[in-house]
Amino acid sequence: MGNRRQWTGKNIITMAPIQRTWRTRKIGSLKPLQRLHAPRQFRVPHKRSGGSFPSRLVLLALIGGIASVVLIAGFFYVYSRDLPAVEEIRKGSIVIPESTKIYDRSSEHLLYTIHGEENRTRISLAEIPDFVKWATIATEDQDFYRRDLAIDFKGIARAILGLLRTHSLESSPGGSTITQQLVKNLILTREKTLSRKIKEIILSFRIEKTFTRDEILELYLNQIPYGSNAYGIEQSSQTFFGKSAKHLTLSQSAILAALPKATTRLSPFGSQTDELFDRQRAILKQMLNEGYISEDEWNRALTEEIAFKKSPERIEAPHFVMYVREILAHRYGDSALEHDGLNVITTLDYDLQKIAEKAVAEGAKTNDQKGADNAGLVAIDPKTGQILAMVGSRDYFDTDHEGNFNVALANRQPGSSFKPIVYATLFTKGYTPDTILYDVETDFDPREGAEYKPQNYDGKFRGPVKIRAALAGSLNIPAVKALYLAGVETVLDYAARLGYTTLTDPGKVGLSLALGGGGVKLLEHTLAFAVLINDGVREETVSIMRVEKNNANVLEEWEESDGERVFSINSARMVIDILQDNSARAQVFGEGGPLVLKNRPAAVKTGTTNDYRDAWTIGGTPQIVAGVWAGNNDNSPMNKGDGGSRAAAPIWNAFMQGALKNTEVIQFPKPEIPVTGKPILDGTLDGAIKVKVDKVSGKLATEYTPAEYIEEQSFAEFHSIFHYIDKSAPLGPAPVQPSLDPQYSEWEKGITLWVEKSGSSDKLTKPPTEYDDAHVPANIPYLAILSPAPRAELHEDSVLVEIDVTAKRHLAKVEYELDGQFRESAGLLPYSRRVYFGSIPDGAHIITVTAFDDAGNRAKQEVEIALSRGKSAGETSPLIPATPGVTILAPTKDAVIARDQFPFTVRLFVDKSELAELVNVYYNDKNGNPMLIGTVTSIAEEPIGVSWKTSPSPGSYTMYAILIDKNGESYRSEVKIIVN
Repeated sequence: MGNRRQWTGKNIITMAPIQRTWRTRKIGSLKPLQRLHAPRQFRVPHKRSGGSFPSRLVLLALIGGIASVVLIAGFFYVYSRDLPAVEEIRKGSIVIPESTKIYDRSSEHLLYTIHGEENRTRISLAEIPDFVKWATIATEDQDFYRRDLAIDFKGIARAILGLLRTHSLESSPGGSTITQQLVKNLILTREKTLSRKIKEIILSFRIEKTFTRDEILELYLNQIPYGSNAYGIEQSSQTFFGKSAKHLTLSQSAILAALPKATTRLSPFGSQTDELFDRQRAILKQMLNEGYISEDEWNRALTEEIAFKKSPERIEAPHFVMYVREILAHRYGDSALEHDGLNVITTLDYDLQKIAEKAVAEGAKTNDQKGADNAGLVAIDPKTGQILAMVGSRDYFDTDHEGNFNVALANRQPGSSFKPIVYATLFTKGYTPDTILYDVETDFDPREGAEYKPQNYDGKFRGPVKIRAALAGSLNIPAVKALYLAGVETVLDYAARLGYTTLTDPGKVGLSLALGGGGVKLLEHTLAFAVLINDGVREETVSIMRVEKNNANVLEEWEESDGERVFSINSARMVIDILQDNSARAQVFGEGGPLVLKNRPAAVKTGTTNDYRDAWTIGGTPQIVAGVWAGNNDNSPMNKGDGGSRAAAPIWNAFMQGALKNTEVIQFPKPEIPVTGKPILDGTLDGAIKVKVDKVSGKLATEYTPAEYIEEQSFAEFHSIFHYIDKSAPLGPAPVQPSLDPQYSEWEKGITLWVEKSGSSDKLTKPPTEYDDAHVPANIPYLAILSPAPRAELHEDSVLVEIDVTAKRHLAKVEYELDGQFRESAGLLPYSRRVYFGSIPDGAHIITVTAFDDAGNRAKQEVEIALSRGKSAGETSPLIPATPGVTILAPTKDAVIARDQFPFTVRLFVDKSELAELVNVYYNDKNGNPMLIGTVTSIAEEPIGVSWKTSPSPGSYTMYAILIDKNGESYRSEVKIIVN
């Protein structure tokens, strides 16, 4: 530390050059600088006789100067009378600040407390490493040991200039020395007023007359706040590094020196650690420039690995709390946050937060096997913009996975989850969900030697598709075309209005924006979906409901607003209608899955970046919108194939199911699909033939095709949309020269190549001739209710409904209804379920069972029961007939029985079985002759079985049962069946 540094300047009196020289020393031994040259004598010129005009000006100036001095002296005298004695500082008499508390929306759950007492451990200057002292001086007051006065006149000049510019002490820059900062922290309030500034200067002079510079520095290092309720260098070292300040390294010293400037924003426990380390490097550079450290020490400090101690505070919803704390610090300042006793009521729903934390933790644990070690979730009320839940990582306190990093605020590429924003913008121009775009290989970069050919995730091309199918199926090529038609700058303008802050430069994203080429934040992305669900109206993101000071003075309070309209009502509703269309999504992704909520609609979209670095699922219901991101903090890729629907969607589904449990099912309002009169916008092509096609088989629909699987399609000659509309005014006249559009040639070329590769243009221009073979009687599931028996009298609060069910295709699910109201659903074996009666009255009721296969084929059976919970078991049910009778339980009406199901058990139920003699079971052969299947003579009250041993040849048959009672009377029951 023996390097000598030289300062060259001029004597302020004589303007003659002088030299200042000092040696950098250990701070504890630094002495005030001694001038090496005394200033020259200032000689006053001899006054000339006479009373010239210049002489009078000098006299006036002299009088004004004396008056100013007297006035300033008067100010200082008035303000100095009531100031405390600086000797009190030695006693440590400091007012204990009040704590700030952050609550959830109910005010019942305390999320976080900023301590009401200053957490401080004193340490002597001799025990503090020189690194700490140098870092503090280099950061806060570089001339601390060199300056003769207690104040920094240059700093005050900067503050005065700032005051003149802004007319506000609040916004003018500071000019405080270490001594002045000590005064502010120990004695005075933190308000910015002229009177307080004068008091500060007076006390600073008194302190420097009373204390040595080393004593002042010791007081300063023991008093100032470093954030997280750590006051003084010793406590901050214990809080952030878990060790005494005696053992701090140079790199750690620079970290702590950075904190007092912005204790909340730069907190090692917060999310702005990148900014903290930038500040640390700047301090180390300043120390090097000042000669406090050598270049070798500087290099070692830069490469030292910094590990912060785990946050000692108990924090509920920690990422949300830190997010709110930064907002409060920005609005009120760090000092008010740590001293003024604020009570903060947030928007957080405590119960939803716990559901979210569980969903993220369990989902992230599962995702470990998929190469994704982190996840985050944000939930918003779409009608208010209030944040209901925020989980920024799998575990805030998990240092192995950078748990304190808040992924909800991180900038990540959204993949296909950005497509709804593109299509919503497109709809504002007059396009509709029926508008046809071509999903064909297309080069979107017309420049020579350049190429941009996006692919669909499955590598397939589907030709002409409606926007509904393109968005629901997340097709990439139509999405890029939609972005071009809408305009990149127009989409970015809407994105800004939606609240995105990261999409500001069209040149950086281009057409790749449609596929998530621009980074977004999970919080802002979720808000954008909330706007769509809220009929296109944006409510500002809200995290704070109310801030009170001392439980009385309300500093701020959220008030409901009308919001800002971003999209038209119908544009937003058309997008939501597509995103909730499970049948449209099934064309690409299949039925069911984690994007479907049980018995309620949900508008949802997934997204995955091409390299599997980001997985997204965002969507919701009219009550709540949730966004989920999954991936790795270091941006490394997940396992290939584990994208949004596999890594993020299960977390989203788990949260939404828990959040919506026992809540009202609310349907989305339906949009009005515009009819423009332009065939391609309305879903047809010129001269097109319209036919109804089954979505599953792609063949002509039949009377057996369920309505929700029928889609009307057109078949005609193929051209790109430029052939029919002007993209800038799609509802206007068709373009005279469509080829003038820069994209026209490549879009047409893609269509032509697709037609050629498909093999035959006839196949493309003619409708299908074959009929739907997925929805045929032979594929209808076989279903029979085995128990309870018809007209059974039940005395309990529930009944186990036993069924016999098979399906030629894959059996998807079985649903149970009581009097038309849904009760249970079974998707896995065993398919039998218990139906609970709840509060329905006694009497006749109908249990309905419906079996669905994976193509939507369904079989439905009913059984009538008599609920008699108020009667004894011996009383007679009103449903039981007075005479004997027989009912065929299986096979059911119009049942299709495969030949390999034989021997087949025919199941019967007999009323008044004690009066029955026997039952014969027959079927009529193809000539109408009765063929005996079997006879039953031992007739019980439970369902009875008759084995049909040999299968007849394929065809339609009538099967019937004849009951003979003890009086010789006969009773008949029959069903039509098909043997396949």
